[in-house]
Amino acid sequence: DIRPDRAAEAGALFQSLLEVHAVYVNIGAIDPDGYLFASGLPATNRLYLGDRSYFQIARDTGKFAVGDYQLGRITGKSTLSMALPVRGRERGRFYGVVFVALDLNWLNQLAARAELPDGSTLTVLDRNATILTRYSLPESGDNWVGQSLANDPRVMSFLKSGGDAVGVSTGLDGVKRLYTSTPLSRSSGIADAHVIVGLPVQAAYAAANHTLAQNLIFLGAVALLALAAAWIAGDIFVLRQVRGLVDHYMGNARILSDAATRAGLSVHGGKNAPYIWMGTPPGLTSWQMFDRMLQDLNVVITPGSGFGSEGEGYFRISAFNSRENAEEVARRLEAASFS
Repeated sequence: DIRPDRAAEAGALFQSLLEVHAVYVNIGAIDPDGYLFASGLPATNRLYLGDRSYFQIARDTGKFAVGDYQLGRITGKSTLSMALPVRGRERGRFYGVVFVALDLNWLNQLAARAELPDGSTLTVLDRNATILTRYSLPESGDNWVGQSLANDPRVMSFLKSGGDAVGVSTGLDGVKRLYTSTPLSRSSGIADAHVIVGLPVQAAYAAANHTLAQNLIFLGAVALLALAAAWIAGDIFVLRQVRGLVDHYMGNARILSDAATRAGLSVHGGKNAPYIWMGTPPGLTSWQMFDRMLQDLNVVITPGSGFGSEGEGYFRISAFNSRENAEEVARRLEAASFS
């Protein structure tokens, strides 16, 4: 057990964990009064951490908690901490919280793996609209981490939506982009973090691809939080995030597939993964179908020819969207009738 009266054992455990988990800059435990009693990194003085949001949320809710952007008092680095309350096996006595401090440099490395097109940005904000990471292609060299965007009405409109949001706006660097915002895990009903992906508004095809980028980044960000929580929250947190995400998008895929079939389109996929391919009606190329869907239904699709010559005659509708949007696209497909 991790308890204040076994601080030395806990400290040795945390030190060992740090050696094998490079994504964390520290792992530690805080007693019920808010004082650090064990740490993977040495702390020379008695350190008070009772004012940290992750400690307060975990203590007050009794559940896993994600904190805010902070400069570590031990590490001096930009971090995002997560915590889980520790209770005794008998009578549930509260012994404090165990926390991990995630290295935000690692978060930026994760963002770099998304392979977004030139001119794109990926920004992760905490619940207070403070930048946790800001990645852009090409890299600008500007250090945005730690800066607050709480006074930017464009950003706050995304955050206050409470769910997925999509819109065109001018970015922090003055470039006009198509943005999509997705809230991540929640503590007490409040989104712990938000991922905002911006793709340059260049052509309709670039707009069509934004759902793919949204999918890649959202999955990566969920994996990030799941990884950071895995050793203290176990399968509960991981499965809740991943299974919920998969079930939602697979539900969208079923709705869109059924509607397309009723509309007279041939449907391929959407059964084991939320990727739905459909055959174009006779006489239409994939780009002609793109034009028709955009002009007549105000729906953006991905032409199959963009994936190579073998994709001609097919197009893709993305299931990576809100349930409301998926149902609306399904309604428009059935009303159009392509048979």
